[in-house]
Amino acid sequence: MAVDAGVTVEAGDLNAPHNFVRFHLGKWIPYAQRIVYLDTDVIVKGDVCELHDSVFHQSHIVSGKVLAAVPRRHLPLSFYLKVFSPRMPVWLPSSAPSFNAGVMVIDMRAW
Repeated sequence: MAVDAGVTVEAGDLNAPHNFVRFHLGKWIPYAQRIVYLDTDVIVKGDVCELHDSVFHQSHIVSGKVLAAVPRRHLPLSFYLKVFSPRMPVWLPSSAPSFNAGVMVIDMRAW
């Protein structure tokens, strides 16, 4: 399937292995209780320790898991999924927002 170059620029190279590194950090750093993950293009203008030491409040807990993410409302999941497959899974609303995972604080005990 041919993909318009403008789409790949906006979506990034979703097939690249580095996009999935963040999901395997627990295997590579098994002793960590919390990990701050930053993409290489993130500009840090403060103390990252504050982010690491942040307290997750009860309002952040969804189905027993802590989630904090920056939604990309202008790029729904359908935008990314259509790059690889024209058919959306029936359980996934095409209008659901995608999320920027370039800054993540991961509680490895809950992960």
